[in-house]
Amino acid sequence: MPVVPVQLPITPPPSGGKKRSALSTVFVIIGVIVLLVVVFEFIGAFVPSTTSANANTGKTYYPDYPTTSQTVYPDYTTTPVPKRHGSISVLTSPGAVQVFVNGQFRGATPADSYKPLVITEIDPGTCSIDLKKSGYIFKSRTVEVKEGQVVSITEELSRVPVRVD
Repeated sequence: MPVVPVQLPITPPPSGGKKRSALSTVFVIIGVIVLLVVVFEFIGAFVPSTTSANANTGKTYYPDYPTTSQTVYPDYTTTPVPKRHGSISVLTSPGAVQVFVNGQFRGATPADSYKPLVITEIDPGTCSIDLKKSGYIFKSRTVEVKEGQVVSITEELSRVPVRVD
């Protein structure tokens, strides 16, 4: 009698987790959206709003941050300086030098060394100016800034000497 091979049916292995119904997935998505709305409302309660304070005046509120003005060309007039502050115009060779006023970074001179960086909103008094560029010897300088005036600084930085052994 010949032996007839018997083929057993293959059953897939049991899955490890339960399948979620479509309804429970919808509830999870709605729950996440509600949670995000609550979080954003909570954050909004602590962020000061400037629109309600100025709604009746029709004016837009801009915070008074110290700023660095746009670079100007030497042959043109500079931006008007507010009466209670002074400005510093920095021209360096080479260009792309980082400028620090009283230890605070205020911008970099343009890569074109014939254009100055004009820094506005400087309080009157003595200021420490630091000029830094990688590969060059850093320079420090002290200037006296007066109300309504522009102090011009022109500096040429020297390369760091190459050490030959």
